[in-house]
Amino acid sequence: MNNKSKKILSALSAAAALWPVIIFAMSSESYRIPTDSINIGGVPELSESYRTEDTIGEGATGFSQSGTYHLFAGYQTPGDYLPAITFAVHDNTADLGTLSTVAVSTDITTFSVSTNAIDGYAVSVNGNTLASNSGLADIDAIDPPAASSPGNEQFGINLVDNAVPNVGADPSGGAGQAAVSYNTEDEFTFASGDTIASCDTYTDSTTFTISYMANIDSSTVAGDYYTNLTLIATAQF
Repeated sequence: MNNKSKKILSALSAAAALWPVIIFAMSSESYRIPTDSINIGGVPELSESYRTEDTIGEGATGFSQSGTYHLFAGYQTPGDYLPAITFAVHDNTADLGTLSTVAVSTDITTFSVSTNAIDGYAVSVNGNTLASNSGLADIDAIDPPAASSPGNEQFGINLVDNAVPNVGADPSGGAGQAAVSYNTEDEFTFASGDTIASCDTYTDSTTFTISYMANIDSSTVAGDYYTNLTLIATAQF
């Protein structure tokens, strides 16, 4: 999902007389106004060839922050600060190969997220554990997190670099982090609806690697096993 703002021609007009200008962030225990501006005028204007949105007497625009507040100030706040989230799945198929009772099976996929949302974003995973094409059996999902144990039915994921098995990578770029339960090396888990990655502030793009891990036991029903998982990225505007 990629929200893009329409490009417009902007003009800032100066007033002949001096007027007091006040720009501040308003908040209470329950609400916050992240975009605020007090000025003396400004309207959209159109012609056959151009569109302009002008402002008279506006003292400042753009992004500012302190230890407690973030503020997108101004009627003419630059387009880069309009609320947006970018989310991309770079490869969407993982192949675990032939499952075995004596060796773990693994594969990876990747996705990336960025946002200018004040409170960041969260990414959740939704779906089911590996199930046979006959519909008669599935492989137990790991919950709570645990290490790979060949010879036991297991299906799980994490979003960090692992040594045993040797698969995956830590998040890279931006300020995003793997979520609790999915951020421990060599431990895997899976529960539909879990948040698997998040960030609590605006951030450049972070690339995440999902490591998939599966084991079977001697009683696992023969067949082809598969699952369809859906990732949902939600900005915290």
